[in-house]
Amino acid sequence: MVGSTAAVGQRAGGEMYYNIAVTRWFAVTADVQFIDPANSQWDTAFVTGLRAKLDF
Repeated sequence: MVGSTAAVGQRAGGEMYYNIAVTRWFAVTADVQFIDPANSQWDTAFVTGLRAKLDF
């Protein structure tokens, strides 16, 4: 698992992700990102993602 944070103006953001090799040719990565504040309407935004990688 890897994580990071960065200050952008009056905002703070970060990302954490986890990569698992299911086989030698197939890997899955899940991640979550946050931005605080997201915009004038939302205090904090969370974005999730899932990626699959195939090597041929």
